[in-house]
Amino acid sequence: MYNKNAKEAQLMLQRTMSLKEMMDYRPAAADFALCPEAVTGLMRLCVVAPDKEKAYDFLRHMMNPPYRQLALRSFDDCLNTVHYDFDGSQASKPTFILMAEYQVITDKPSLQALMETVIETRTDAETDVIADCFMKSDEGGSCLRIYSHEGQVYAAMLG
Repeated sequence: MYNKNAKEAQLMLQRTMSLKEMMDYRPAAADFALCPEAVTGLMRLCVVAPDKEKAYDFLRHMMNPPYRQLALRSFDDCLNTVHYDFDGSQASKPTFILMAEYQVITDKPSLQALMETVIETRTDAETDVIADCFMKSDEGGSCLRIYSHEGQVYAAMLG
């Protein structure tokens, strides 16, 4: 029994560290160089929900009317999607984390307006969202972070 719990705890720690590495990663000039010319930036979306269904509900909300056309004009492609399911005896509460990376094909003000509105109108208040937007035009690897916290939506430039 002890070995099983220790292995579960170790696996959870490894997943947490991988998640932190993904959250801390900032694209470099070489990453942008690999993108098509029309791409103006990259956005990393992190959805933290009580379960898998609610996490994917947010993505459906973002990509369906009334936001569908805006989303299609804002994103060229989804590069990577990874999820972590922290639902076990070692988790303080069941949590499902979904990470997705998108190629952005719009300007920063339009992207900010879209993501603030989509996050603000999400159907589940328990679902938290962080959108880190890295634009080619930004200096020194700074990013625009749009996020929800305690029912409010905020935006901040991170250096």
